[in-house]
Amino acid sequence: MKKQTVKKQIVNKQSIFFIGKILLVVLAAVSIIFIAASSFSNVTFSNIKGTIDSFFLNAKKGDGYPYECSNLSPERTGVIGSYLALLDDSTVVFLNKTAKEVLKSDTTYTNPDMKISNGRALVYNRGGSSFIVTGQSDILYDNNETADVFKDGIITAAIGGNGNLGFATWTDEGTSKFIALNKKLSTEFYYVFGSDRAFYVALSDNGKYGACAVFGAENATYYSKLYIFDFSKTEPVKVVKYADETLIRVDFLDNKTLSVVTDVKRRIITIADKTEKNVVDFSMHNLESVDFDSASKRSALCYSKYGSTSNVICGFDKRGKETCRIEDVENVKQVKCNSKRIAVLTDEKILCYNYNGKLKNTIELSFNVDSIEFTSSSGLFVFSGSNVYKVKMAKNTVLEAE
Repeated sequence: MKKQTVKKQIVNKQSIFFIGKILLVVLAAVSIIFIAASSFSNVTFSNIKGTIDSFFLNAKKGDGYPYECSNLSPERTGVIGSYLALLDDSTVVFLNKTAKEVLKSDTTYTNPDMKISNGRALVYNRGGSSFIVTGQSDILYDNNETADVFKDGIITAAIGGNGNLGFATWTDEGTSKFIALNKKLSTEFYYVFGSDRAFYVALSDNGKYGACAVFGAENATYYSKLYIFDFSKTEPVKVVKYADETLIRVDFLDNKTLSVVTDVKRRIITIADKTEKNVVDFSMHNLESVDFDSASKRSALCYSKYGSTSNVICGFDKRGKETCRIEDVENVKQVKCNSKRIAVLTDEKILCYNYNGKLKNTIELSFNVDSIEFTSSSGLFVFSGSNVYKVKMAKNTVLEAE
């Protein structure tokens, strides 16, 4: 009887030791994630929680790529943390590295759009007032919680690095507005433009500044204006008018410096300085594609030479300074960039360059590709109709349909 008791105690100790080892591994993994997440700015409980959740969700296996979308092709795509985000007319889906659906939510939006920043996604209905906000693995605010925030029709929107939201809206009376909400969905700032129509919104990472592009006309000529706001003030801190130019994209490089792309030029401006910097003039050519990586603040653009199928690719560092110019790239469909690479999608291949303009590898395509997205690591998501492929950029390869 005594021997059995001793033996039972030994077994219990071994079980406790084994369980303890598992808990230590989990605790160590969570600690590593917390430390890694804390090394970045704008860390909050919600995005640390999302990172921890994604650690466990990524352990769940899917059927792998290629993944087939429910629609003919997704309306919008993006990368949120380590997940691929897909948006169509009825749902938003997040996929992990094995194509496992880690989040799926019905939207029932008629004209959906999506913006992503720092582990959060803003999904909204253009023309309506509905929107949701998600983390990497859960819904932070659903349609019921956002239903009474405002009643104006959304033209476009943005989500900031700290989780605040910006909206360009249009009322039935023909008035355009810029509305900034804090993370609790309370109105922090708004500005009325009158008859000029707002169509692009950007937010600084610290949540204290916003920018809004508007379009207008006078004396039978059109113009674009860029308004820059400090949310602690009631009036814009800077207004820049671009006669006979259409603003295409605006991004904050830092809290008071912006990258501004129109249909004829790309320039860097600051709130305090009247002088434009690092201007790239393509007024004699056609702008084909532009991209900006919000994490690294690097960017790239492509313009086609007038009357030619040949294209020029320009890459820029985090200060907006041009680092490379790649000439004579044929039949470019899209450019994408991250902190290390510029990916160029052409009719027949994907070309991957570094920011010195050196070609690092080529992905030959055996089928038509509509668009591409960088993964969170050294790879690409490739979209062809309803199929999503995943390919590494480590070496020259051929991407074939499966």
